Amino acid sequence: MTRRLWSLLGLAAFALAVLVFAAPALAEGAPGAKALEAKLLAPCCYGGTLDIHDSEMARELRHEIEDRVARGESTEAVENDFVDRYGSRVRAMPNEKAMSNVVTGLLALFGISGAVLVTVMVRRSSKQRREDDTDASRAAKALASKPRVRDALDDRLDAELEDVV
Repeated sequence: MTRRLWSLLGLAAFALAVLVFAAPALAEGAPGAKALEAKLLAPCCYGGTLDIHDSEMARELRHEIEDRVARGESTEAVENDFVDRYGSRVRAMPNEKAMSNVVTGLLALFGISGAVLVTVMVRRSSKQRREDDTDASRAAKALASKPRVRDALDDRLDAELEDVV
């Protein structure tokens, strides 16, 4: 049972570490034109992000973003220009801090859940071990306190063992 507990504890620690180190990358997104296109809605109908929307306006804006980023303009500057031109509604996710808060909350929830799970498992394991030790002690004491009674089968077994040896 102890090996299983340590394996589970190691797996939980690994999962938590992956979440902690991957969360900032997930929240920020990858740099570049494609990432920016995924963050902006097509202003023609606000029905999808620029990277997947198939309208003439969306194609023109994708081309504009790729050209501006290729010339060395930062994605933040391009995004701010689009917000100035089309309003804050052009952002697919208006409040990025909200997503960061959600990720942080989920990490905290997973951490607390993991700690509770490990604590419960350790307590159950300790209780079971104590019960097993108590049962074994009782059985040993019961066997030691009983007087040994020999019968005909014991005599027969001893005789057969003497013939073998």
